[in-house]
Amino acid sequence: MKTVRIIFRILSITCYVGIALYGLLYIPLLFGFKSLTIETGSMAPELNYGDLIYYQAIPREDIKVGTIVCFNKGEEVVCRRVAEISEEGDYYTKADTSEAVDEGHLDYYQIEGKVAPNKVPIAGCVVKFINNNAWIVVIVAMIIVVQILLNLKKSDAKEENEKKK
Repeated sequence: MKTVRIIFRILSITCYVGIALYGLLYIPLLFGFKSLTIETGSMAPELNYGDLIYYQAIPREDIKVGTIVCFNKGEEVVCRRVAEISEEGDYYTKADTSEAVDEGHLDYYQIEGKVAPNKVPIAGCVVKFINNNAWIVVIVAMIIVVQILLNLKKSDAKEENEKKK
């Protein structure tokens, strides 16, 4: 029974830590930030695959050459560094891993926001895991394993009591 309690405590602590981390990752959303998981290495070493970043709307006058911005590109949000700003106010961007400027330009209204200076390495993978609801399968599997262990322990204790009689 002691083994089962230890396993149950470990699983409980793991769940509490997971809930706490989940809360910490989402607190910035309360302050108007949006979160994004970096899914490519195109902005490395500044933003790496799996990093969780936050971005927030930025006034037009605060966008300078070198600012990392997020913008919609089709169905996805992309992060790029502003490489040039034309006299007409068009923004030209590029990936940090490329020397070439991206094709086309951005208008101010297309820019979702500026990337905040703080990032959480690897946390984006955790957030994707949670958002994909795969964590439910893991928790259910943990509960089933604990239940099986409890039942095995009870049956072992029952057999020992019967042998003593």
